[in-house]
Amino acid sequence: MTAWNPDEQKQTQIRRRFMLLGQTLDGMRVWDVRRAIQAAGQVELLNDVPVTLKGQRLTAGIVLYTSLFEPDIAGLDLQHLPGSHREGPVFLNVLRYMDIPQAVAMAAERTEVRIYPEK
Repeated sequence: MTAWNPDEQKQTQIRRRFMLLGQTLDGMRVWDVRRAIQAAGQVELLNDVPVTLKGQRLTAGIVLYTSLFEPDIAGLDLQHLPGSHREGPVFLNVLRYMDIPQAVAMAAERTEVRIYPEK
């Protein structure tokens, strides 16, 4: 993943600014992936290409949540998916309602989900 700024203090300030907006850095990453999918859908050559999202560790959680908001995701390849939000992506108040296993179950209702555990 890319970073806004390599300085750790700046990273902390950026995360705090997102919190002031009622969002988290990981929540904004989900938004970025969603916008990328939507932008690719505007390219005529890509209209009929199935979209499969792949991610490792933290990014696996981000693409998992992206699939909950985007229709027509053909598949998810999740490598080393964190077992809980306590280890994985940070979304405000998500643990009040659900955790990663419930998100996987929701995604599996709409798309093929493949999970690759750590060896």
